[in-house]
Amino acid sequence: MVFVKGDENLGAYVSKRTKLAEKIEKELKVEMDESKANQAQATTRSIWVQVKNMSTIVPDFKMENYDFRKVSLFTVPIDKMEAYEKLIEQSLAEDKALGFVYNYIVYKAIEGYPSNTYMLILPDKSIVDYYTNQGARNAKRKGNAKSTELSKKAAKLRTGVRMDHLNRVPIQ
Repeated sequence: MVFVKGDENLGAYVSKRTKLAEKIEKELKVEMDESKANQAQATTRSIWVQVKNMSTIVPDFKMENYDFRKVSLFTVPIDKMEAYEKLIEQSLAEDKALGFVYNYIVYKAIEGYPSNTYMLILPDKSIVDYYTNQGARNAKRKGNAKSTELSKKAAKLRTGVRMDHLNRVPIQ
């Protein structure tokens, strides 16, 4: 999985990656031949772009400060994508009005998965912190009719594909 940050030309980036792959193929012939022998193994490559209007990131965010990430992949019906994205924008605005400051980072597949596939990354300090903080936010949201309604509508449009917990383990 590769994340591209910034406004750099995607074509230039892909060209740079292709040249690097060609260089590796020439310089690491033995390793590449071994890799090719395992062609039957599944290989998926994908490109994702961040959906800024569906994301909120704490000020001074640095991924290295977050040892835990919950990552969810999900799909939305093609004809409901615009409505779903608006629901998430409204939900994030409502969360902000409730005083929530947290990371909710959404990417959308542009290659390798259907274009109606999204990836949600929810970083936190630890898995315990994530579920504690999420529980507190959900409890406060339940007292807010608008948050509850937006959440129900969004949940009806979303179909989960995969959910992972990623933990960075400190080197000791």
